[in-house]
Amino acid sequence: MKKFKDAMAEVFETKRWMHFYPEGSMWFFYPDIRPLKKAVFHYAVQYDRPVIPLVFTFRPRKNITRLFTRKPLVDLTVGEPLRHDPSLSRVHATAELQKRTYHVMQTMAGIHPGDPTYNENLDTATYQKTMG
Repeated sequence: MKKFKDAMAEVFETKRWMHFYPEGSMWFFYPDIRPLKKAVFHYAVQYDRPVIPLVFTFRPRKNITRLFTRKPLVDLTVGEPLRHDPSLSRVHATAELQKRTYHVMQTMAGIHPGDPTYNENLDTATYQKTMG
């Protein structure tokens, strides 16, 4: 873990970009936003870097493109950079940024509070898959 942390520090100190799947892994063609893991936001707060939400959404193929494959078309939406609140402690700033980012990503995916698939549960251990 020490080597990983040293490598992360080097990336951030040299102002290079770092990409994470904050859900921990990618589930192909899954339309919901799964809970985001805390570590990503910990690094954003620790190194004072923005989080840029990226959301993949899917749409069915139409017309002649359906003849080539049944896989859906993928759209990538890039959100506005989100920064942590510097007035909060590191622990609270991390939790707040994680929660805010999760809400923004769900909204970008067209999932809004009150929708059956809208989720506020950030506990990855108890997350229930909401779509088939």
